[in-house]
Amino acid sequence: RHEQAGLHSRNRRDRPGKPLLHDGAGPRQRAMAGERTTNGELEARIAALEGEVAAKDCEIALLRGSRAGPSCDQAGGEPAPASDAPGFIRERHVEYVLNFWNKEKEARDTFEMLSIEHIRVQGVFWALGSLELLGAIERVDQGAIVEWVLKCQDPASGGFGGNIGHDTNLINTQFAIYVLAQCDALDRVDKDAVSKYVAGRQQPDGSFADEWSGEHDTRYACCALFCLKVLGRLEVVDVSKAVEYILQCRNASDGAFGQVPGAESHAAFTYTALGALSVAEHQLTDNERDDLAWWLCERQCDSGGLNGRPEKQADVCYSFWALTCLAMLGRMDWLDQDRLCEFILACQDEDVGGIADRPGNVSDLFHTFFGLCGLDLLRRLQTSASISPVFALPARCLPFVAP
Repeated sequence: RHEQAGLHSRNRRDRPGKPLLHDGAGPRQRAMAGERTTNGELEARIAALEGEVAAKDCEIALLRGSRAGPSCDQAGGEPAPASDAPGFIRERHVEYVLNFWNKEKEARDTFEMLSIEHIRVQGVFWALGSLELLGAIERVDQGAIVEWVLKCQDPASGGFGGNIGHDTNLINTQFAIYVLAQCDALDRVDKDAVSKYVAGRQQPDGSFADEWSGEHDTRYACCALFCLKVLGRLEVVDVSKAVEYILQCRNASDGAFGQVPGAESHAAFTYTALGALSVAEHQLTDNERDDLAWWLCERQCDSGGLNGRPEKQADVCYSFWALTCLAMLGRMDWLDQDRLCEFILACQDEDVGGIADRPGNVSDLFHTFFGLCGLDLLRRLQTSASISPVFALPARCLPFVAP
């Protein structure tokens, strides 16, 4: 059980004889502590900082819609792979995702489809994202999808529900905007109406809350800021107050973020916090970045996969949540990337296609999309649709220069 849960990683820094890329205290920290810093250490730190700057320059270029080179990716500018990772069953994954639409048409009254009826817009996003990564998005009727998404909007509030006739909420509103972006149809939505709806969810403490339950956490803040950034309407909310709230969710003990202030650190909520801070252009200090990167690295289990918090099993979805945080921090090379790739591939369903949460389990759209994102970030997937580590959208879907 300890091997499955990755408990060994808790003491990774103290293991003798294990070479590490970073020992937890950089030249800056040691200099402040009065220790001697060698020129080699300083040069290494300078090189690391230069790498982070290069990664950010590449990300900015992609988000502006102009690639910094023919195959530059957001995680560090490495060339796109010429082929998929060995053992990747591309065509079966395409068939699996396309079957989602067949089920919608032929088996809407099944338990499987009824159980996701209220979040169908999220399923459409995962499916479209998967098909784009697999180079098969043209095999679905995007025009019909756009018409359906627009019917999910409440004309009175401006928000979107997860399906036609369902209650609006902030999370599904973000996914609806994402789907419209995937289908190049942002010009079909009233940006001012949606922005007003999102702005109305901000609370006095800077957080954003669900309109029905009042629940508020870093997830809602992330959805709000992502949605407004894609729409080009960040100015309608108090971004500085949102940053203040998110920073309250950071745990000084490990550098990671919880769902709400005082909550246990969690990789998924660390992603929502770090992504929101990125949109707000708030930079963590060097020490904060190092602490957070260490905690994220400790999520790698003996299986090679990543978990969301200590004493949990690895799950494919964290191949995006945790890995993309390391990409944003410029520290993806702190992980054993080969082992992580092996774990994702082991979660494939060789019979019907798709990717499951862990080996031997049933595949689903959610884990299929995030597993593919993980392979893309690792540069083990042949695709022209490099996914933004911040927004989980291809660069072509991020028209920030649009009015």
